[in-house]
Amino acid sequence: MAVTMRNIVGRNATTTAIAGETYNLSLGGAAAAATVGVAVNVSLFITDIITFSSVVINWRLQRSDDNATFFDLQLWRHAADGTIAFLALRTPHHIIGGANVVIRVQVLGAAADVNAVGTTGITLRGYTTP
Repeated sequence: MAVTMRNIVGRNATTTAIAGETYNLSLGGAAAAATVGVAVNVSLFITDIITFSSVVINWRLQRSDDNATFFDLQLWRHAADGTIAFLALRTPHHIIGGANVVIRVQVLGAAADVNAVGTTGITLRGYTTP
């Protein structure tokens, strides 16, 4: 079985994190897009979620089987104190590919669901087979 290591990288910029915003993601250096597809006959295993932020922010990782209706795989909160802090989560997500299977990362909102200005970014680490 062939295994390919993957990094899916999100925005890395000082900007406003808007509640409900979908982060553009890039798989292996490809052009960034709102979703990352998981092809037919491919399994994506997400093993780590790494976020950095200078503000308190709430995140969610979502999946869709039809590229229209999304459901949550994981919710998490990144607490920061004005300096850039890193958070790494071990995850057991296994996504089986399909014609319209995609994943995305959204910002639920900062503390008290208000928009927050700060440096934020995300990396999803894992591997695909075959």
